[in-house]
Amino acid sequence: MFDELEENYFNPKQQIKIPTSNRELILLALEGNEETNQRIDKIDERLVDIEENKLITSEDKGTIDRAVRKKVYQICKEQHLGQNAKGMLYQDLGSSIKQLFNVPNRGRIKDKDFRKALNFINSWEPSSVTKERINQIQTELEM
Repeated sequence: MFDELEENYFNPKQQIKIPTSNRELILLALEGNEETNQRIDKIDERLVDIEENKLITSEDKGTIDRAVRKKVYQICKEQHLGQNAKGMLYQDLGSSIKQLFNVPNRGRIKDKDFRKALNFINSWEPSSVTKERINQIQTELEM
């Protein structure tokens, strides 16, 4: 047991070679630098991915929700529409947002698309199907 301890402790089989020349020191530094650069590249890729897929904040979702309510209210006021029409407009606009941004709900919009979503809402017009349904309801109410 003592012989084995002496052999492995005092004379390890793998001795670390310490660089002695300037060339060896430079090669060691370059090797360490390359490893560091590879790790930084991986971190950069992960950060870009995180930034690209970051979702809007709850405050931003609130802003989008207010913009949706404002747009629906504006259309209802301009065209003197009732509650039935309001529901259809909410459904149409919500569906359009989900479809355009490929999300299950407004809270899943990506942060990079926040301004685009607001611009879309502000310029949105109801679909021709929704307009026709609203016209049918209005016609029925007038009868």
